[in-house]
Amino acid sequence: MLSSIINLWTKLSKKRHTQFFALILLMVFTSILEVLSIGAVVPFLSILSSPDSFTNLEVYNLIKRFVFVSSPDELIFPITITFISTILIAGIFRILLLFSTTRYAYSVGADISVKVFTKSLYQDYEKHLSQNSSEIINAATNKVGQVINGVLSPLMIFISSLFISIFSAMALFFIDYKLTIYTFFVFLLIYLSIILISKKYLMKNSLCIARESTNLVKIIQEGLGGIRDIIINGNQSFYSSLYKKSDLPMRRALGNNAIINGTPRFAIEALGVSFITIISYFLSLDEKGFVHIVPTLGAVAIAAQKILPAIQQLYGAFVTIRGSEQSLIDVLEIINFNPRTYNDSSTLDFNKSIKLSNINFSYEKNTVLDCISVDIKNGSKVGFIGETGSGKSTFLDIVMGLLKPTNGEFFIDNKKVDDSNRNQWRKHISHVPQNIYLIDGTVAQNIAFGIEDEKIDMNLVNEVAKISQLESFIKDLPNGYNTVLGERGSKISGGQRQRIGIARALYKKSSVLVLDEATSALDSKTEERVMDAIFRFAENKTILIISHKLTTLSKCDKIFVLKNKKLTTYDS
Repeated sequence: MLSSIINLWTKLSKKRHTQFFALILLMVFTSILEVLSIGAVVPFLSILSSPDSFTNLEVYNLIKRFVFVSSPDELIFPITITFISTILIAGIFRILLLFSTTRYAYSVGADISVKVFTKSLYQDYEKHLSQNSSEIINAATNKVGQVINGVLSPLMIFISSLFISIFSAMALFFIDYKLTIYTFFVFLLIYLSIILISKKYLMKNSLCIARESTNLVKIIQEGLGGIRDIIINGNQSFYSSLYKKSDLPMRRALGNNAIINGTPRFAIEALGVSFITIISYFLSLDEKGFVHIVPTLGAVAIAAQKILPAIQQLYGAFVTIRGSEQSLIDVLEIINFNPRTYNDSSTLDFNKSIKLSNINFSYEKNTVLDCISVDIKNGSKVGFIGETGSGKSTFLDIVMGLLKPTNGEFFIDNKKVDDSNRNQWRKHISHVPQNIYLIDGTVAQNIAFGIEDEKIDMNLVNEVAKISQLESFIKDLPNGYNTVLGERGSKISGGQRQRIGIARALYKKSSVLVLDEATSALDSKTEERVMDAIFRFAENKTILIISHKLTTLSKCDKIFVLKNKKLTTYDS
């Protein structure tokens, strides 16, 4: 657990480190105020219970140096005001400390969430193919939330409670050191025993919470993503049952942690009252009488009132952190990932050709492409056909720099493409996949994908919409280009989604246009009009097209066939 917290510390910015040390100073100052509030009990109760005996205390002579008084009675009012002021100031700083530590924990949580999402976006495409998106979603939302509420906030509480406990104990130690030693030994023994007993259960619960929270996100994604089929097939009870099987164990684990956290409190409170009662009894046997022990007893009571909750908070924070440890480990695993960096300062011009030499690609020991060699001239229009699963999309993913070949070399204008210039090559490419992802935004936002609203070129949006045969469709929309399409384009047809995808690719105005079954949802006449417009718009651009229909590839300069993991020229 400690190693995970240290790992997390190394990921924080210098600003967060500085803020943390500032909080430590605030914790120390607040703890000193708590000590003063405990120390003020002795003179306050002494002068109330026996004003004459107060003159025997050293504090009386100290006060007389600063305040002129003729008798102890005259000090009752100012000492009362001082005692109340000390208690109130200490309380104010406790509230300030709570505010500051909470804000700090949630600010760090925001930093972590951004890091998780950013690191996920910068992962290689191959990593995304092998990873379930529910893991990333759960890590960036639920697990980061568990880190905030289950690690960061409790950690701040743990540290502040530790300071308060230590400083309060020091104050009590000077009042009665034997009493302090006995008290802390008893309470420490109780809490250590509980921690040792519950350690195994907390780790088990932590693993369960981390595992099942990911499963829940996965089930929700699958259930809502396939809602049409679920309704048609009547599978609601199946997914409801799956959800229950993950949700119930997770809630039980959370509940068990809460029980382990809260149970000792009641026992300690009962023991604390009993302990103070026993102390009172033995102190009352003192030959000096009960009045003599009132100040000490009052100090013990006030100290206990501060120390017992602080010790319970220490224990509770430890239990909460322990119960959230696995979520922290999972989040750190993503944060610790160092994505491949690309040198954006390098340049990669494309004027001559795309050349692949003896390219092989295997995925999980399964060979997809075997010894592929091809030379594509700049400005040419090239088609690719082949059976489903023959590796056409994988081949284009390699051409686009999304996947790295297992073996072989890839050249642009006789310059090898590698990690130093791969990102520059991608800037030359626009891609239209078969399944277009649309955001829950407007038509214009979906065409100018990933661009801030104020930077969208509406003239270019209009131009590419016309080429994609979207003009009449957009005119019929209630708000034109400002019409919201709904989540994943739920309010429009498959063909309309594909045309928006084509418009999006054309908006980028790149030198290479890759169409992967980009017109499969269009009728023949619309497809013909769209392809004619694309070829006119991209007359001087390189176009790579995957299609199952030869009619779609009729205007290509060359057609290749992918079969048996090999690439051959199509012979009509």
